[in-house]
Amino acid sequence: MAPTRTRREFSIAGLFCSAASAVFSVAALASPPLSTDDASTLDPGNCQFEIERRRFNRSTELDIVPACNLFGDMELAIGKLRVDAEGVPRIDGVMFSIKKVLVAGGDGEWSAGFNASTVRAAGNASGLRQNQVTALVTRLLDPGTSTALHVNAGWIHDRESGNEARRDRFTWAVAVESDLLARWTVVAEVFGQQGLPEAAQVGLRWWAVPGHVQFTTSIGALRGLGQDGRWTSFGVRVETARSIF
Repeated sequence: MAPTRTRREFSIAGLFCSAASAVFSVAALASPPLSTDDASTLDPGNCQFEIERRRFNRSTELDIVPACNLFGDMELAIGKLRVDAEGVPRIDGVMFSIKKVLVAGGDGEWSAGFNASTVRAAGNASGLRQNQVTALVTRLLDPGTSTALHVNAGWIHDRESGNEARRDRFTWAVAVESDLLARWTVVAEVFGQQGLPEAAQVGLRWWAVPGHVQFTTSIGALRGLGQDGRWTSFGVRVETARSIF
């Protein structure tokens, strides 16, 4: 006979799943390993394909997200998302997003744009129905070293939220990235959603084939969840680097 799970154990599992899915729903919108998005898009006619896997102590998350700048200088993305966590049903979802830059600033100036996205459980399953709108701002702090600051502020409407998370909540994220060498970029960020644990991570990007193939990795943690809230990530991004339309 399987052991009986207490109400407290279910509550902790629910909180963890809510927090993990918060990471997963936001991270799918940004360039790995960051969850913070930047105020830029692919060049018109260009495409990219991103895949990232995050490993927690008792769960894994997988994002697969292709994106293209097809028309109107807007970046469109359609992705497949998955969360596997112990003690709770697996979450499979699909994500659609539109990203647009409204102000393209030069060196030392602010760029601004927005991202509108929706995440849904695959098929007719319940457990993930979120709509999100995020304001994006970016500033190149040091053109000589390509150091950039990114700030996000947004709102999320979670139609499947339980007692662990607000149905409507504020989201925020701040990140810095800097090119250390010709092929290496270091990133660091903090991010969170209202009513859920904040998170922080640091990571690296490496161009295996400059302008075409990039590998990423990071380590991070959700505040207050101890070992269960820590993760490592590995990802790959492939870009066309030139117009294909």
